[in-house]
Formats: sequence, C-alpha cells, structure tokens
Amino acid sequence: MSLTKRPKMTEKRIASSRANGRRSRGARTSEGKARAAAANLRHGFYSQAQSEILAALGEDPERFEYLVDSLTEIWQPANQMEMRLVMRMVRALWRMERADRIQESLTVEQFQRSMPKPTFFKWSIGH
Repeated sequence: MSLTKRPKMTEKRIASSRANGRRSRGARTSEGKARAAAANLRHGFYSQAQSEILAALGEDPERFEYLVDSLTEIWQPANQMEMRLVMRMVRALWRMERADRIQESLTVEQFQRSMPKPTFFKWSIGH
C-alpha cells in the first residue's frame, strides 16, 4: 500500500508518457556518454570504480587500501559476510574523513574570503 496517491492514467497521460519516452533514451554521443558517466563524480560516495574515483578526486588510493588492510587485520573477518561488514566500516570511515576534509577546506576558504584585502600604498619622496 502506497502512502501517496498515484495519478489516474488517462489516455492523454499515457500518450504523453510514450512521447516523452521516445525522446528520452539517454546519451547517444561519446561526449554525452562520458558526461553522463561522470555525473556523480562530485564526491564519489556511490562509486564502484574506487581507485579511479579516488584519484580523480585528488585522494590517495593507496591510503584507502591501507585502511582496508588495517581494518581487515584488526577485525580478521572469518567469512564473506564479516568481510562485507569490514568493507562497510572502511567506506563509512573514508566518507566521514572525506566529509571532514571537505568541511576543513570550506572553512579555510570562508576564512580567506573574510580577510581584508591587502592595500598597497605608493610612497613618494618629499611628501
């Protein structure tokens, strides 16, 4: 049972949906496909290609692997389910640290914008 009302599907609405569906089939050019593929590369939260995304975001894939190795050594997963839980911890920690880095950089940027701009004086001899 849905909590929202579904719109009544009239003939006009069905025809409109079909017309829109024919026009909207995704990217067709290689440039459009590349743009669509990179659409969620803002923070990398949902990426499947971890090392490529980390490098594209200016982060260190080796540091991520170090975190994986460290937590695997600490928790010593005995089966696939435990390994999945360790990987969830790794991703959660990595994302929290990324959020901290983003927040720190935004704070620094805001601080720099709030600082008064330096003024330069022309000194003349004799005045």
